[in-house]
Amino acid sequence: MIKKFYLPFFVFNLFLLLIYFNNPITKLSLQIDDFYYKFNSHNPNKNIVFVQIGEKSINKFGRWPWDREVLAKNLLYLKNAKVVVLDMVFSEKTKKDSYLATAIGELPAICGFFLRKKATQTINQNMLDILLDSTIDIKNGFFIGGNYAEINVENILENCTLNAVFSTIADKDGLFRDYPVAFTYRNVVFPSLGVQTLRFYFTKEIDIRNHKLIIDNLTIPLNNKNFLKLNYYKLNKYKIIPFTEIKHYNFKNKIVIVGLSEIGVSDIKSTPIGQIPGPLLHYTFISNILNKDFIKQYKYLDLLFVLIGIIVPLLLKNRNINLIIRLSIYFVLDILFIVIAILIYKFFNI
Repeated sequence: MIKKFYLPFFVFNLFLLLIYFNNPITKLSLQIDDFYYKFNSHNPNKNIVFVQIGEKSINKFGRWPWDREVLAKNLLYLKNAKVVVLDMVFSEKTKKDSYLATAIGELPAICGFFLRKKATQTINQNMLDILLDSTIDIKNGFFIGGNYAEINVENILENCTLNAVFSTIADKDGLFRDYPVAFTYRNVVFPSLGVQTLRFYFTKEIDIRNHKLIIDNLTIPLNNKNFLKLNYYKLNKYKIIPFTEIKHYNFKNKIVIVGLSEIGVSDIKSTPIGQIPGPLLHYTFISNILNKDFIKQYKYLDLLFVLIGIIVPLLLKNRNINLIIRLSIYFVLDILFIVIAILIYKFFNI
């Protein structure tokens, strides 16, 4: 009877070892990782703010897109910010573009653009030259690329301090867990919105090599696609201010992310902590780096837990132990592994 129970337990753990080396991305394994976020007690960096264009703002200023003169007048309240991150793109010309271009020119503004599979916009040489001023000099490494881009109209583009890609990519189950650090477009490397923000914030160049992001003497481990696993905070801990109220706040030395959160006019993202506004992905990435609470992924730590699960049954195999006691030992060990994994995540971000 004991051997009958031991064999399937051993086979199960051997199966775990096999799938570890084959490295499949399964929905179950991702959901297990998602469970840890419930125990994240960290707070986002206090110098980051998300200025949200949501229901309250839509009710006041009307449906998006707004008159660009209205947007311009309100953006000027952010003039004393350290960085203003615009998680939006103005790719269609309007009669009020000059107002917005002038306002952006008075801000330390990082403007976003995104990559596409099909062309939707004609980009002239001057626009391309402006974009190329925002590239990073990375000679080696694999990065997700795009053949076409949707960027700001020319006079707005000219007034941005820097430009960056705000595209993000979901896992196979549709949830956004990882953050890309760079993309390729026109055979050059553009930083993602979060990386470009940090580059400007620290006023230092970055390097990406051997699946590591290096910035301001900090080395951040990336996965084999050069993505960083986001360490999401509890949703109620993010500093979110309605766009309608920005004139009442002091943004001195803050990183201010301006973006949309209204369903139907923006990209609401499905994440392990629920559906959240897309700009919070950039917020999370920037905060993870500034606070140094990014997730450190050690591949062989998972292997260690699997090996323990195989070795323990082997050690107990020839012991004259009652089946009920044996089952109890396995149950206690499973609980212990879970507790240890949670503690390692909670205190070491692993």
